[in-house]
Amino acid sequence: MDLKSPRCIAILLSQFKGNYVHLSTQKFGSHVVERCLGHFEESRLQIVLELVSVPHFEQLLQDPFANYVIQCALAVTKRYPGEKCTAGSLEVDGLHDSESTNGKLSSNGL
Repeated sequence: MDLKSPRCIAILLSQFKGNYVHLSTQKFGSHVVERCLGHFEESRLQIVLELVSVPHFEQLLQDPFANYVIQCALAVTKRYPGEKCTAGSLEVDGLHDSESTNGKLSSNGL
């Protein structure tokens, strides 16, 4: 993803499309989605729409990996448009680790 080749980026993003939810629930896949959110501004809306459109969104909030993707999505789309995602170091809409569980967003936090 650090490659600046528009062709390579377009191929990667087309392969990820429709798979962001699944990737978000995987240990290394969640890092890929976070990188996409942080680096590819033109794809943020697509990624966020995929994440929030699933019928089991609440499960993503409680997932050990996807919850960090959701925090990242909140950070880069609402409050910190230029912020790169680094799981565990984000303050999302005033939430601090002490207000969540193990650094995860709680269902009460939204």
